[in-house]
Amino acid sequence: MKASQVHLLSFLRSPGQFVIPIYQRAYSWDDRQCRQLLADILAAGRAPADHTHFVGSIVYFKTEAYLHGGLQQLLVIDGQQRLTTLLLLIRALADLAADRGLSGDLAPSKLVNYYLVNNEETGALRYRLRLGPADRRALQQVVNGTTPDDAGSRVGHNYQLLRTLLASGGHSLDEVYRGLVRLTAVEISLEHGKDDPQLIYESLNSTGLDLTQADLVRNYVLMKLPPENHEEVYERYWRPMDAAFRDAPAGVFDRFMREYLTLRTGTVPRLDRVYEAFKVYARACTGDDLTALLGDLHQSANYYARMSLGKEPDSVLAKHFKRIKALNTDIVYLLLLRVYGDYAAGAMDRAEFVAVVEMMESFILRRSICAIPTNALDKLFAIVNTEIQLERYVESLQAALLRQTDRRRFPSDEEFHAALQTWDCYTSRNSLYVLDRLENHDRKEYADPRDYTIEHIMPQNPNLGPEWRRALGENWRSIQRAYLHTLGNITLTGYNPELSDRPFAVKQSMEGGFRHSPLRLNAGLGELADWNEAEIRARGQRLADLAVQVWPRPVLDADTLASYTPPEPPKSVYTLDSYPAMDGPIGPLVRELDARLLSRFAGLRCEPLKLYIAYKLHTNVVDVQVQKKSAKLFLNMPFDVIDDPLGLCRDVRNIGRYGNGEIQIHLTSAAQLDEVMDLIQQSYDYHLRNT
Repeated sequence: MKASQVHLLSFLRSPGQFVIPIYQRAYSWDDRQCRQLLADILAAGRAPADHTHFVGSIVYFKTEAYLHGGLQQLLVIDGQQRLTTLLLLIRALADLAADRGLSGDLAPSKLVNYYLVNNEETGALRYRLRLGPADRRALQQVVNGTTPDDAGSRVGHNYQLLRTLLASGGHSLDEVYRGLVRLTAVEISLEHGKDDPQLIYESLNSTGLDLTQADLVRNYVLMKLPPENHEEVYERYWRPMDAAFRDAPAGVFDRFMREYLTLRTGTVPRLDRVYEAFKVYARACTGDDLTALLGDLHQSANYYARMSLGKEPDSVLAKHFKRIKALNTDIVYLLLLRVYGDYAAGAMDRAEFVAVVEMMESFILRRSICAIPTNALDKLFAIVNTEIQLERYVESLQAALLRQTDRRRFPSDEEFHAALQTWDCYTSRNSLYVLDRLENHDRKEYADPRDYTIEHIMPQNPNLGPEWRRALGENWRSIQRAYLHTLGNITLTGYNPELSDRPFAVKQSMEGGFRHSPLRLNAGLGELADWNEAEIRARGQRLADLAVQVWPRPVLDADTLASYTPPEPPKSVYTLDSYPAMDGPIGPLVRELDARLLSRFAGLRCEPLKLYIAYKLHTNVVDVQVQKKSAKLFLNMPFDVIDDPLGLCRDVRNIGRYGNGEIQIHLTSAAQLDEVMDLIQQSYDYHLRNT
């Protein structure tokens, strides 16, 4: 790595081409950042002659690997946003100089030929800066003096902004040029084979650049592939993912990555540690394996976008995904991502897929109504994923959910029905969704709840009129407090302002009142003599009865459910306490390791044996031999596959041992646990992929 301070215009003028790697983000500076750069340049132009302004670093590769036709190409790792904006500014400066007939340093031909193009080159090499596919055409059009036709790129917008700012009063073009001359930067030249661009990219992220977890994942994958494969792999796999998630809210792609990794590894990474988890998962992949991983990621992203971003082309599935989306519980996609993949692979037909989606809709809604926290669902779905049987897909998934208890339970009809009686149907985030489903259940002519507003039959006004007080009785205040927002007192109407706080008889008979309402939710309200506690409770009961039908709980007979319940493991004669060394200094360390393994890896079980402790998924993942002052760990995976940057692993293929596997780790202190857990993660991932 070589670093030196340079005058930026001199650096830009040197023959060559700056190339933005395919894996970099699109050009994304906004108006604020463009205005700030121009303000800094103007301040430098107005300052004393010896003044300079530092704009940051330009990090790039300069090797023979990027030499085309004698023209040196610099592969830019950091600095794309500044370089692109400066070139747009120079193009705007040249255009205004041409309009005003300026010459000398501001001669338009000089500005263009010195800084924007390689005048002796043709085709792609003519342009001094080559952006990624998302912005390349727009920048070339600006450099060529034509209007960009890609509204999706910031390039054209920022060029017009800078030109407008330059043309406004308060400064001269000479001041702008002087400011440009006084810009300095640090150029950092990396050597291929010696400097790791991904580590540099990560360090830049740690200093505060706005890089998402998905940005880092993309760069990690593409940087591990040969440069000549970047364009093809990006266009085939990553660009479609970018397009699918382009208009999604911030963080959706990162959440998808978390669900994907949870499914593939059985562990749930923190949202802000998705990239670190992905590196562990993908560390052993190279070449074709890495391309296959990227293909799997692309396919899963397509499924996720179809379900969560409204991109499903099948109208039947799209309707059900819309309902799932309305529940605002994104963690459900963790399981549905797996199910969609199996559906696409032919493991079930569409009717079965719809049955699964409907079951998950009921599962999420019932738990929400019963106020069961969602923080246990990620681990639950990771476990349920391992219990699905492809040959009996729907039934095995039903059994896996019905067997759950406590915070992971699928609420019964009785629990759900009772919770609906007191559920706050007005302030809940699911209120409109629930009313929509109750209104339109088995209805061919859809009544869109967005065309209506929520109406309290018994008004919210704490000072109820005499008619309401009479109908509710002397305890009207306590009745109002108890039932105001409950399902029995909530409905939909298109006449909310007209109904207002009017007496119930008026709400019934007036134009647009309950007696004339076409909505099913209002059926029967027009025939009642009064609206009181008994009627509110009765209507709440009726709607709860309907809700049990709309969001059914699966029913399996006892024998069927028992067939999916794993038999209780026989009582082992061995426990952790069976090993004499556990009473010594190594005991606490082995117990800490045991706790970490069982909490981190879904489905992993501990089986103490005579000579070692086995931790199994389908077969042994890691075995632990307890000794007096240390523990020997054996990873059951090929030694040639393990990624062991600290050199903790020993090849024991040709050495006698008690545990299973080709890899031995000597654990002596708690300080090693984090590194050892990452190595065990690789064995766990290996078994998920290969068993």
